[in-house]
Amino acid sequence: SEQVAIDTSVHNPARIWRLPGTMNCKGDSIPERPHRMARILEEPQDIVSVSREQMQDIVSHQSEDTQTDVPDDDWKHTMPAFDLDSWIAQYCPELGSPQPWKGGRKWIFPVCPFNEAHANKSAVLIQEPSGAVAFKCHHNGCSGNDWRALRELREPGCYDRREEANSDVDLSGILKPNRIEKQEKEAPLFPNPGPVPDKLLSIPGFIDDVVKLSMQSAPYPNRVLSFTGALALLAFLVGRKVQDKRDNRSNIYLIALADSGTGKDHPRKVNFNIAFRAGVAGAIGDAFASGEGLEDALFMHPSMLFQADEFDCIFNTLKYSKDNRAESINEKLLKFYGASNTIYPLRKKASAKKKDGTVHEIAHIVNPNLVLLGTAIPQYFYESLSRRVLENGLVARCIIVEAGKRGEAGNPQPITPSDSLIRAATYLANLDVNGNLTNEYPKPLIITETPEATAALREVQQECDRRYNFYEAQNEGAAKALWARAHEKVCKLAMLHGISSNVYNPLITDKSVKWAWKFIDHLTRRMLYMADRYVYENIFDEKCQRAIRKLQEHGGRLPHSKLLRLLHESADSMKKIAETLQEKGTVQVEYDSSVRPAAKIYRLVE
Repeated sequence: SEQVAIDTSVHNPARIWRLPGTMNCKGDSIPERPHRMARILEEPQDIVSVSREQMQDIVSHQSEDTQTDVPDDDWKHTMPAFDLDSWIAQYCPELGSPQPWKGGRKWIFPVCPFNEAHANKSAVLIQEPSGAVAFKCHHNGCSGNDWRALRELREPGCYDRREEANSDVDLSGILKPNRIEKQEKEAPLFPNPGPVPDKLLSIPGFIDDVVKLSMQSAPYPNRVLSFTGALALLAFLVGRKVQDKRDNRSNIYLIALADSGTGKDHPRKVNFNIAFRAGVAGAIGDAFASGEGLEDALFMHPSMLFQADEFDCIFNTLKYSKDNRAESINEKLLKFYGASNTIYPLRKKASAKKKDGTVHEIAHIVNPNLVLLGTAIPQYFYESLSRRVLENGLVARCIIVEAGKRGEAGNPQPITPSDSLIRAATYLANLDVNGNLTNEYPKPLIITETPEATAALREVQQECDRRYNFYEAQNEGAAKALWARAHEKVCKLAMLHGISSNVYNPLITDKSVKWAWKFIDHLTRRMLYMADRYVYENIFDEKCQRAIRKLQEHGGRLPHSKLLRLLHESADSMKKIAETLQEKGTVQVEYDSSVRPAAKIYRLVE
């Protein structure tokens, strides 16, 4: 009724029995629902013991559908040929490793996939010794959610495809001629996680303050651009000054993808403005023409923030040519990233003048901190990637975020940081550890982390290793490279989260780790999905996939003439592309007989 709700999922005595004299402490103790002492409200006048025979009589009348700790067949299905481990890795990567369970296995969801409010590990996925698969959430609101419901939630259309493939009725004789039969498609190895959720674009304290300033002063406010800009600024300000206990430093490579007119330049202006007021604007650059130039700049300022537009040009040059300058930049970026916690040896020709005018050879840079805030147009960036670029390590070290479409016009204001923001930025820029921090030999502050954060980071590492091993077995080099660097990124971002949350007394908490993992997990899966669409073995394969993307962008159906114009291909090349896609069963050719001559139309096969 409207007044009373019964939790039908509760059935076992351990959950429904309250021992008089003990506290009932479910959830937080709040005025509307305080923790209470369990007590006896009513009791019969005559207390009589229940005999063994009476209890056995009750058991003998138990209904057949009584639930047990192992759910009934209405939510479990035996799938002899089903590879559950691969399915979990693809569609439920948050589950991690299984636990032994009554001769079978059990996975525990950190959060119920059907209801985010069920975050007390109440949802489980079970595989019995027979191979039967079962899902159960112990909350009443999830009583109807079984294994079939879970699979349809995470793998939409999976049962529809199987039913079509297993149909006993042959309808080929009455179907439209030349129709390509639908075949059950394999589950995608890299599903699309969608755009980054807004809730992940927030870190309390310093970063949220910078984001607020950027959003308020931007002609076209964009949360993703503002957030990545703020994250880069903080990483730059604390460069060479902090580390975690694993010796991870704050150097990060961020790439924000946004179309023209979205406002990519505004976060750069905000960062420069704050850095200028904090006295470190001289360590911000906007471009580097060569690896040697980058090296010289970091000798002058061992902690630098480069804010560069059209960052895809570096990858494009690596993809289509053997330009020595691009190779040099790529090499230096890789070396500087790895040298942030060690000593970077400079090239032999590097030199500098002493005060007396004599020239001496420069030997090294201690703990160089290079932070990149690159921007690019999404299409150009993804088209600049190749398998070689993905697997050589630079992309794997980058944190790539898509800004989406341009938002509504804002009410732009002058970029005027608050006094508290300037104080925080100045404090971080001049952070000293007991007077021992020098420009040449820094001794960074080790940011403390809670035991819960340490345990959470250990779990993250295990999960990243599991995914690495999974994609290694699939011979997916790009996925291996990305997951190999995921844990390191989580550590760096968790540290920045702890600093932002309390500039003057930073602490890495389990909340810091959870945010960093969700952020990197989502961006890594998104990057793999986009790379799977854009990166190919050869140029012709790339042309075929570009035709598929154009069809997807136009609802899955395009006339021959329009697709030819969109692809900018010759008629002969277009013919080869169409024939290849038809042979693969990806595209079907139809004819519109309402016009003369009949128009050829390409349609994607679902």
